This record gives sequence, C-alpha cells and structure tokens, in this order.
Amino acid sequence: MYAVEFEASINDGMFKIPETFLKLQSVAKAKIIIMVEDEVTMPQAVKKIGFIERLANNPVHVDKSLQFLSREEANER
Repeated sequence: MYAVEFEASINDGMFKIPETFLKLQSVAKAKIIIMVEDEVTMPQAVKKIGFIERLANNPVHVDKSLQFLSREEANER
C-alpha cells in the first residue's frame, strides 16, 4: 500500500480529490484516514482513549502514607 496525503474540504460527506491525484479516481480499493484539527467534531466512539492515555492526562495521586518497594526489594521477588 502507498500513502498519499492532501488537504480537502468536506461538503455533504464528500471531498474532491486534487487534480494531481486524479488517477486515484480509478483505484478500486483504498484505505482512507481523516485527520481533523477540532476534537469537538469527532464522534464519541472515535474519541475512546486507552487506560494509559487516560492516566497520563489525569494522573491518580497516590496516598503519601503508602510505602513502595525499593529496586532491590522488587528484584528479589
């Protein structure tokens, strides 16, 4: 598969392929990836983020009374 990148306006769910890539109109199958600048326009199903990303964006602060294992203690196990 080859990658082609261009910017286009979307009108009524359709976009126009630029003149430079007119040969793409006869391609039988393609994988389309749409990247938008505005997060608000994305459907909720697309916005799903993983556990790691959620923690990175919203860190959970651990109780300071907890004691963590030292490196040596962790490697002993």
